[in-house]
Amino acid sequence: RRINEVALLRRLHWLGKSSRVELAAALQLDTKTVTNLARDLLKQGCLTRDGLAASGRGRPRQVLRLNSRQLQAIGLHLTETEVRGARMDFDGRIRDRRVLPLDPQADSAVLQDALRTLAADLLHRADSKIMGIGLAFPGMLDADTGRILECAHLPAWKGVKVPDLFGDLTPGPFVFDTFT
Repeated sequence: RRINEVALLRRLHWLGKSSRVELAAALQLDTKTVTNLARDLLKQGCLTRDGLAASGRGRPRQVLRLNSRQLQAIGLHLTETEVRGARMDFDGRIRDRRVLPLDPQADSAVLQDALRTLAADLLHRADSKIMGIGLAFPGMLDADTGRILECAHLPAWKGVKVPDLFGDLTPGPFVFDTFT
């Protein structure tokens, strides 16, 4: 169910707006499944109704769109001296930001704790649904395992399994990117 919910929200994010029938076809899901997901997401405030669209024959189809101010994500940016975090809505507006200084010589447990503390703080301050967490860091990641292979200027990060850092904070999804 969570996978279908995320897929529906992602599709609406890309399309802007769509009817349930169009979403069902695009996602290759049963119309009833999409109707049930949409009903629940409307109740949660994640979706809004955006009028009716002519469908040729029959009654007009109800058009849905994201309630982008009710959906948020957390982005974290790890550097050698600090970790920056922001909570933003799906319109790209930053709702909250935090910075924590890092000691590049600290051991892995201290660095992981700082990252988790910042993520937890941003999650705690959220005033709507958090859809996921993204992390950017200077290094290489094993995409299959989520384990950091190398992290420039932060050798203590080598071997850290990134999804484990956030797994108990939020159900995900998690997105990781590296930069050098």
